[in-house]
Amino acid sequence: IRNRLIMEVIVMIKGDFTGFAAKHIDTILNLKDKCSGKKILLPKGTYAQKIYDKLFIGTTKDVHQTTQNQILKIGKEICFNNLKIKADFIDHFDLKQRPDNIEFFDFEQICLPLVLRNRKPGDRIKIMHGTKCIKKLLIDAKVPVNKRDNLCILSDRDGILWVVGLRRAYRAFINNNTKKILRVVYEN
Repeated sequence: IRNRLIMEVIVMIKGDFTGFAAKHIDTILNLKDKCSGKKILLPKGTYAQKIYDKLFIGTTKDVHQTTQNQILKIGKEICFNNLKIKADFIDHFDLKQRPDNIEFFDFEQICLPLVLRNRKPGDRIKIMHGTKCIKKLLIDAKVPVNKRDNLCILSDRDGILWVVGLRRAYRAFINNNTKKILRVVYEN
């Protein structure tokens, strides 16, 4: 059943199974005993990779979906890396009832413009005691390697505000003196 499943995945990706043999399937199955991150190249521009406890099969010619930076205008919805993102102002909210796809910021503590972008080498996010490298954050959260370059980051002129859906920066929090609450919502 495992062999048949792998064959069907390869056919889904490449359209046919020509150029592949039983030895390729065995090599893919042997990845389960390897460490996370191990990658093997297969015929016809395909690869298999173990990432944590999952096995990924894909094409090496896949271009990472890197979207150019986009300015997030308040009141307008934009699409970025298969996400719909919208920012608007609200009067009040209940933090206990907040869904995971929404984040709130003190608008007066933000240095406009708000920019949506992909991660860059060396990106850092402010945490309670200092900063943390985004790469380390993604490793700690066990985000698969093949999905890391497609993450959406919300930033302003002072730096990263939110790694969308993963972690917000330790700044622009709402308090009793907040006059304008900015709500940012995303949907897949």
